[in-house]
Amino acid sequence: IGDTGTIESLPMVIRDYSPDYDKLPLFLYKAATSVNWGDEQGFFKTFTSELASFYALESPLPDDPQNAKDEFRLVVEHRIMPSFKGSAFWAPGSILMENSLVQLVNLPDLYRIFERC
Repeated sequence: IGDTGTIESLPMVIRDYSPDYDKLPLFLYKAATSVNWGDEQGFFKTFTSELASFYALESPLPDDPQNAKDEFRLVVEHRIMPSFKGSAFWAPGSILMENSLVQLVNLPDLYRIFERC
C-alpha cells in the first residue's frame, strides 16, 4: 500500500497465476478486519490464511460450460501443479490428519516396484 493509501501491488504466490480479482474486495475487507496486526506470529498465521483464501482456485460447478472446466484443468495442470514440483512444499500435519491430502506413494516404494521390472 502506497503513501496515498492505494494498492500498488499484490504478492505473487505462484508464477504466471493470477487470482480471481472478483474476490479482491473481500480479501481487502478480511485483511483489514480479520488479520492480527498487533502480534507478529498472529499476523503471519492470519494473513497467510486470508491470502490463501484469495488465491484459492474455485472448481467449476457441474452445470458450468465445458470451456470453464477445460480452463480449470489447464490452470491446475500447467500453473498450480508445476509450482509444487521441485519446491520445498511440505503439507502441514493438520492437512494430513484431516485426510485433505493423501500420500499415494513414496519414492523408495516406487524404486522397489520398478526394480522388479
